Amino acid sequence: MFALSRAIWRNSMRSPDKSMPSPMCVPKFMSPICGNRKAAAAAVKAATNAFGKLDILVNNAGATKRADFFTLTEEDWQDGFALKFHGYVRMTRAAWPHLKSVNGNIVNIVGIGSRAGSAEFTIGAQVNVAILNFTKAMADIGVKDGVRVTRSTPG
Repeated sequence: MFALSRAIWRNSMRSPDKSMPSPMCVPKFMSPICGNRKAAAAAVKAATNAFGKLDILVNNAGATKRADFFTLTEEDWQDGFALKFHGYVRMTRAAWPHLKSVNGNIVNIVGIGSRAGSAEFTIGAQVNVAILNFTKAMADIGVKDGVRVTRSTPG
């Protein structure tokens, strides 16, 4: 779900010279951060335990439900914001002290739907706009704290 989770490599899997971890992802760390408030802190702890420090966080979550506005439920909206927006917020909050200590970076992946809403993408467009504004707010805080916060909008 999140790039940080995907970047956690197995400590037991090392390169032939034993100097570098193998690029095998550990599925057990790909926890649903959006639904579990403690999962973000656990993912950051696992990364810092594995690598000794955290230099970068890439927030990259899945897609929200697409449908006609009048067929979407309250739960669909809550799930959409939980998946992306709240997941990004939780991972940022958990990683910030580590990133601040090394003048690290955060890259938030923001969907192209943030630029123009459409009838079938009412949830996703709103979530992505929220992430854009969250990214700007964190970039402003990052100036003071020495953490560079940017976004990428593929598409």
